[in-house]
Amino acid sequence: MVAPSAVPDIQKWIDDVPLGTEHCVTITSTPDPNVYAVELGLRGATEGVILQRITVAPSPEGYKIAKVEDA
Repeated sequence: MVAPSAVPDIQKWIDDVPLGTEHCVTITSTPDPNVYAVELGLRGATEGVILQRITVAPSPEGYKIAKVEDA
């Protein structure tokens, strides 16, 4: 996913997760100050762990998600 479509794509995925699913998110910095390692744990009707790398970029409104990649 790459901006400007990154947020709508993320929202569609969020909307598809069954109601009642519990989430645990761990965000870790990386050597690149604009890149974060993300571990998303899901428990409930959907189970598992999703590993992602999220890149942010400055914008006039502050930092925004520029790219979401599978890790």
